[in-house]
Amino acid sequence: MQASSRRIRRTVRGARNHWSRLGVPRDVRDRLAADLRAELEDAAARDLPVEFVVGDDLAAFATTRAPREGRRSLASFVGELLIGVVLVPPGLALLTSVFNDRPVGFHVHELVWVLGVVLGSAWLQALHERREFLDHATWLRLGLAGVVLFAAGGFAFSSALRTPARFVEVAPGLAWGVIGVTVLGQLVVSRQRRARWRESVDASA
Repeated sequence: MQASSRRIRRTVRGARNHWSRLGVPRDVRDRLAADLRAELEDAAARDLPVEFVVGDDLAAFATTRAPREGRRSLASFVGELLIGVVLVPPGLALLTSVFNDRPVGFHVHELVWVLGVVLGSAWLQALHERREFLDHATWLRLGLAGVVLFAAGGFAFSSALRTPARFVEVAPGLAWGVIGVTVLGQLVVSRQRRARWRESVDASA
């Protein structure tokens, strides 16, 4: 059955979303999406369905289409995760001081809970990037295990540390300085990643 224009747009949008989860920069996603749209429109002109191009698993197709050389290595992923983890305490200290009308700082149980959420999200992101190596059942089991381990574990530790509540005060200048340095580091890493992706796409063209 010939693919409709709406089906083509939905398929391209789904592939773009998956490339975004893989860390593909926007300009590279645009190029990959344009190529995919052209292939789908060509298939539609020959009265072929979307599945003729992408198969039955769009996520697996999108993962395969993204050049492996451009993807984050384990070292770069851990580095970006550490940058995010370092950003959590000063960010939490500044936010809670605004919304709770208290000195800049955080309670230890709040920090543990937020770190649990951050690590759980990072685990899910890592699974998305390795989707091609996992069958659907294994992917779901590992995802659920990550949510239980990090989010539920963070909640449990947070509850245990709530009493007695321990407050850690942070100098505002230090908090802003840490945020500035980590954001700058993330910008540098993002720029290098975009350059690596462009080189990979050009080499695979």
